[in-house]
Amino acid sequence: MNEWDPIGIRDVPQAKDEYDDYAAPIARLLVEGTSVAELSRYLLEIERDTLGLRGDPARASEVATKLLSLT
Repeated sequence: MNEWDPIGIRDVPQAKDEYDDYAAPIARLLVEGTSVAELSRYLLEIERDTLGLRGDPARASEVATKLLSLT
């Protein structure tokens, strides 16, 4: 939530679990050896299709890069 907070709720204590449903699929992609492009695409899909936002490709790429650096 500190790095990827597309709906801007990081300071709302009641929303601390808002993005939990996306953690397992992201972890699976990381274990499978996903690329920055694939992970960025997945984050954008969540932003656009699930959350109904315009999506931020730069943010998605930055977060994907940071996530991949953890592996």
